[in-house]
Amino acid sequence: MKVTVYSPKSGILSPRRTLKSLGSDLLASRELAWRLFLRNIRSKYRQAALGIGWAFLSPLATTLVWIFLAQSGVLNVQTTDLPYPLYVLTGTLLWQVFVQALDRPMSMVSSNKSLLGKINFPRESLIIAGAGEVLFNFCISLIMIALAFMAFQYLPTWHVLLVPLGGLALLLFGLTVGLLLTPFGMMYKDVGSALKIITQLLFYITPIAYKIPESGFGKFIMEWNPLSYLLLVTRDWLTIGASTHLLPFLMVLGLTIPLFIFSLLFYKLSMPYIIERVGG
Repeated sequence: MKVTVYSPKSGILSPRRTLKSLGSDLLASRELAWRLFLRNIRSKYRQAALGIGWAFLSPLATTLVWIFLAQSGVLNVQTTDLPYPLYVLTGTLLWQVFVQALDRPMSMVSSNKSLLGKINFPRESLIIAGAGEVLFNFCISLIMIALAFMAFQYLPTWHVLLVPLGGLALLLFGLTVGLLLTPFGMMYKDVGSALKIITQLLFYITPIAYKIPESGFGKFIMEWNPLSYLLLVTRDWLTIGASTHLLPFLMVLGLTIPLFIFSLLFYKLSMPYIIERVGG
């Protein structure tokens, strides 16, 4: 029989015990996370006339806007290695993986706030369920990309098998930032509002609808944006094959993994204070 011992001492004073507790809580969260995932997916599309079709409409609309800007001459776009509609569509869909992962921790905690103070359950289940939603949407995105490839008669290389690794890297990066911001976002609504503005800004300094400039301040800022390499390499694997940005991609991924573990620990240790602060 499992015995749970509550102590007034902070988990910061015993990092090894906290890390072990995190691992056991992640394992114990699987069943609840699965149920939360199914509940969220069903509720999201059950009352929508188009159902899962809404997952296709948003990136398609964004792609059409950029195509219009490029063809009308409003936007001067550099020549891309693949048809421009495919370039924008793949970039937009991959960008959504990061944005959704960034949003999931805060939105999952906020939407289940009433349960947190009343029921004792592994809080990690909320994060796992949220990550599952992002992966589900990513699978839908891959279907959409496959249909676009068929329409343009574009044949990817064997590097497409590496795309799940790129998607996972974008997911981990988004979850890491989202987990670190969640405690502050639950206490101050300004964080959520500021995050929307910053996300919009990030869209324009990430090579989603256009390539990294060859010179100037735009080139500098994009090359120092870690999202650039996660997105560029994943899109290269998905479309043209081998990528010239593999080394910075691996460096960003290598830094993201320990930061993700730290963000999970930060989330776990901060949750009791958050629950007390927001009043359940």
